[in-house]
Amino acid sequence: MIRNNNVLRLATLAAFASLAAQGEVAQERNISFVACPIIQDTNTVPCWLAEYEGKLYFLGIQTDAGGWPPPWQGHKVLVEGQVTDNPLVCGGIVLKSDVEAYVRRPSGSSAGVALPNPPITSVMRELDASCRTFLPEQDKYNTIEARRGPGPSPAQPPRTPEAIAAANAARAEREAAEAAEWAKIVPPYEPREYEMLYEFDSELAVFTVGQLQDALEYAAHIKASKIEVTSYRAASLLSNGVQFAEADFIARRRAKELETSLRMLGLPEGTSLDVKWEDTLQRGNGVDDWSRRRARVRVVP
Repeated sequence: MIRNNNVLRLATLAAFASLAAQGEVAQERNISFVACPIIQDTNTVPCWLAEYEGKLYFLGIQTDAGGWPPPWQGHKVLVEGQVTDNPLVCGGIVLKSDVEAYVRRPSGSSAGVALPNPPITSVMRELDASCRTFLPEQDKYNTIEARRGPGPSPAQPPRTPEAIAAANAARAEREAAEAAEWAKIVPPYEPREYEMLYEFDSELAVFTVGQLQDALEYAAHIKASKIEVTSYRAASLLSNGVQFAEADFIARRRAKELETSLRMLGLPEGTSLDVKWEDTLQRGNGVDDWSRRRARVRVVP
């Protein structure tokens, strides 16, 4: 019995060691650093790169307004992503992010290989005159095929009465479907929470701002008694071990920005607004630090 217990114990320890090793490998795939962005020109659109610990990383390509927002020259950028096994692009190791809230439209391809969703990038507030590197075009980097942006619409012929009637019918069908979905929400109503996510040190929830309109629509439907706003500040654990903290004031700014937006969009009659913020720093872990840069909007029946 003792021998069997020892065998079981050794097998269990081996299993834990294997899991730990897998965890270390997964951890090594995440990377987070602050650096100057670098522009590499090509014969189509520029590549954006950044150098960290002697290695060059590819962030993304310049796209239209519907795509990834590139960094700014004259400012450092916080890069949070995962290292991929993709072929080098513009001489850089390809980074990506699969975080749903930050996924943008596909930007294009390099040498026929589709580019992944770029890592999460946050422009630093402070000016940095050293961040001005622009590398000239080289033939070996002319592999980028960018997504075609929206072009001018061709002239359209006048719509026929039949086309107008069909468009009106389609709109009425959509409105009826939306009304049917709202009709399913009946008393007793439940509180609902909506989450805003932010780039580092930003008070603008550009990726999740649509949640605010959803919250107001739900509040109007249930004649909510109040809407509660709570915002937070966080740190990003950099790959060098530093807890890179957001500004002391950022939680308050996020809360006040949401308060202003909610009042401008229009609070339902009879719904009060309770706004607060948490200045305590949420520490990062180097994996999902984006999830702590947030604000919560709670609709209360």
